[in-house]
Amino acid sequence: MYKKAFIFIGGAITGSLVSWYFTKKKYETLAENEIAKMREGYRKKNKELAERARIKPDISEVTKDRFTIHKEDVDLSEKEENLIAKYAEESEPTGEENISPNDDVIEFIDDGEFASMNGYEKVNLVLYEDDVLANEISDDIVLVEDTVGQQAIDDFKHYNPEAFYVRNNQLMTEYEITRDHRTYEEVTGIPIREYDS
Repeated sequence: MYKKAFIFIGGAITGSLVSWYFTKKKYETLAENEIAKMREGYRKKNKELAERARIKPDISEVTKDRFTIHKEDVDLSEKEENLIAKYAEESEPTGEENISPNDDVIEFIDDGEFASMNGYEKVNLVLYEDDVLANEISDDIVLVEDTVGQQAIDDFKHYNPEAFYVRNNQLMTEYEITRDHRTYEEVTGIPIREYDS
């Protein structure tokens, strides 16, 4: 009699444990799927917001719309219309790069920001052991001052990261700089003195 009771209790406990284990696994899987869906939704939303933040309207279009609204809503005198037209002309881009003194021409960016600017060219550079900076693909030597700036090279050599990223807003170019522990001549077979002449 006791034997049957022990078997019954043992079976009940075993059945409970098996049920608990499979129920736990089921709800863990459901929770993981829900979390993955939420993460994906947030990632898409953040990506859309970041893309919208990067797209800036053309200044001439903004001023044109602004002054069109004024002309429609207000009865302007000829003198006021001339002033508005003159201001709109001055606001239009001239084709020259207009960077205010507060804007950084060269700025350091992280790998997440690299290739994030619309209309910016992406260039991969290599800094060789003999301090020669060259285009990774063409092996053409690049002038530091005209591209990434001496501060970027100094920081790169000091902190020694895997790669370094610089954005030149004047040239509308983003640079990825990697290090090669060989000299330029060892890699390309071209002596530096050929470039000096």
